[in-house]
Amino acid sequence: MALTIDASASAVCSISGSTVSFSGVGTCVIDANQAGNTNYLAAPEVQQSFAVGKASLDHLVLSSATASIAGGASQTYAAEGFDVHGNDLGAVTATTTFSISPDGFCTGASCTATVPGAHTVNGTSAGKTGSAALHVSVAPLITSANHATFTVGSSGTFTVTTIGSPTAALSAAGTLPSGVTFIDNGDGTATLAGTPTAGTAATYPLTLTAANGVTPDASQGFTLTVLPLTFTLSGTFSAGGVAQAGGLVSVFNAATTVFIGTATADGSGTYSLANLPTGSYKLYLTPSS
Repeated sequence: MALTIDASASAVCSISGSTVSFSGVGTCVIDANQAGNTNYLAAPEVQQSFAVGKASLDHLVLSSATASIAGGASQTYAAEGFDVHGNDLGAVTATTTFSISPDGFCTGASCTATVPGAHTVNGTSAGKTGSAALHVSVAPLITSANHATFTVGSSGTFTVTTIGSPTAALSAAGTLPSGVTFIDNGDGTATLAGTPTAGTAATYPLTLTAANGVTPDASQGFTLTVLPLTFTLSGTFSAGGVAQAGGLVSVFNAATTVFIGTATADGSGTYSLANLPTGSYKLYLTPSS
């Protein structure tokens, strides 16, 4: 005799030899067939049916399975019960206790957290559990200084830093001096770097923006100051071979005749005037009395 599962019950049960296994809810129908031979005709098919119900609660499924909230906001969950075969036993939210880690708290089915990053929400009902992933996002904030100073002809660098979750993208609006670039490093920082070229000494106002999808974006007014290339003018003031201690050296711009400053010779007649922009100058010497 051949025992088989009726096609109408293939989702409910299966058979191996004389052992029947149940995998779903519904009616399991077993067909018994006796083949004929030279002495007997084939017997009529005989069926036997079994009503198969749902198994007991095995696990919970929380929805939403993944979610993202801003720090301090809340996410509300629903819990559905399932048996070991995946049969839906219905909503069990009312009997489920919710918790969240690594920080935060749940009130009923609503969970809240403030620390940015990945969190896990767990639900427990009748000793059975389910979990969901919750990401807590925090609006970005620019934490670095709002100014930097470079010098013409010298390499300079400044790092813009931020906090927030997810990692913020950084951009700069405004005009940069030739030779200087602004690069978003993709890790919540950006680098302002380069060597300002000749003739770029000036003040450059910029607006830095950090955005990570959580409002509001962070905005910072930033000032890049490029100083001119400078040098120290120095020498020895003497008259008739005699060092002019206390002699006065007056410095003027050779092209514009604008007065720049003065230097007083020391006991050996040596004078110096620091931080002069590169250029041509005229010196007027006034001997000591």
